Amino acid sequence: MKREYRVTGMSCEGCVNAVKKALLNVSNVDAVEVQLSPPIAVITTSTEVSTADLQAQISKSGNYTIVESIQNSQSEKENQENKKDKNCCCG
Repeated sequence: MKREYRVTGMSCEGCVNAVKKALLNVSNVDAVEVQLSPPIAVITTSTEVSTADLQAQISKSGNYTIVESIQNSQSEKENQENKKDKNCCCG
């Protein structure tokens, strides 16, 4: 699964590399794309990974903060609402 996160505290490519390296050390993280402008990280995982786990890892590399993108929350809400509207036996 692929999710987008906002990352604060990055000011240069060195920060981008530090955040990327840290996130790749989180269990079940398969791939990471980090960019400075806008300051985001796109993380691909094999299973659900908590934002707290991601934050714990990047905190070891510097004064960075990671927050799940609002876009992900809206997409998740829409998916759940779509499932509720179905009256099919298979969900």
